[in-house]
Amino acid sequence: MLCLPTSTIAFRPSFLLRPALSVRSLSLSASKTGPIFPATSPTAPSLTLYTKAGCSLCDQVVASLQAIRDGDSCDFDLAAVDITDAGNADFDDRYKFDIPVVHKDGVYFFKHRMPFEGDAEMMREAILENGGPVGQEPDARKMRMK
Repeated sequence: MLCLPTSTIAFRPSFLLRPALSVRSLSLSASKTGPIFPATSPTAPSLTLYTKAGCSLCDQVVASLQAIRDGDSCDFDLAAVDITDAGNADFDDRYKFDIPVVHKDGVYFFKHRMPFEGDAEMMREAILENGGPVGQEPDARKMRMK
């Protein structure tokens, strides 16, 4: 058994030695911001997916949109905005509890799951024919803590 003099052993909990971390500084992977797929026409609708790393619902929305785009000859582009990136604090404050959130041509379109799930034709029409928002745009800043 190893015996050390008590003067050489110093108990210092590691949490006291580290600076406090914010949620935004705990990014576990690289940014998700960037193009997902481009449109072939400059007049095609533009969709923006507000997301963050580890969002499985976001992955499902991307897969559904890709299937609609490929299967129904529906031309639109899709880009992602990582709400946890530096400079995106406003999106994080608004959407942190509601991703995925999708905007169409800069205006809120839907959140959480694909609307018209299982009906690709209705979703295609909503994308191409100026379909309006589905539900109300989320805003976590308006939530009251009780």
